[in-house]
Amino acid sequence: GKFRGGVPFMRDYRLKEKEATLQVRSDRRTHRPFGLYGGSPGAPSENVMNPAGEARPLPSKLTMTMKEGEVFRHVLAGAGGWGDPLERDTKAVLRDCRNELLSRERAAADYGVIIDTARWLVDEAATERRRAAIRKARGWRQPPKVQRDDPPKPAAAG
Repeated sequence: GKFRGGVPFMRDYRLKEKEATLQVRSDRRTHRPFGLYGGSPGAPSENVMNPAGEARPLPSKLTMTMKEGEVFRHVLAGAGGWGDPLERDTKAVLRDCRNELLSRERAAADYGVIIDTARWLVDEAATERRRAAIRKARGWRQPPKVQRDDPPKPAAAG
């Protein structure tokens, strides 16, 4: 959103004992944290067993046995944004990219901000074109009060 929601975090847990019972109760996988007044919903939570190997997706609620050396990854859901993301200050988006809270690709897709990461500058002309394309694709003039799904995106970046 114009004011983004909380950034999700990822944590890996490696089992150092021979065996243990893992019990997980996580939320916000199916019903993502919603955005308000045009803000997009937050990222869903995620659970993965052995992400660097088999990368087996796990359900949001489970009880299972882990073996020594296995890694359980939990990604906490991100909070939904508030306000139209196309109104977010381009310098704030650039700062989020520099601080690795947001990728260059997400900056373009979600905020319509085109960033030159070689020089760490916003391409203002390209940003205006991208934001116009996003506005046209999403098809609303007034932002929805509650947004549970991602708005439509234009076909190509640019």
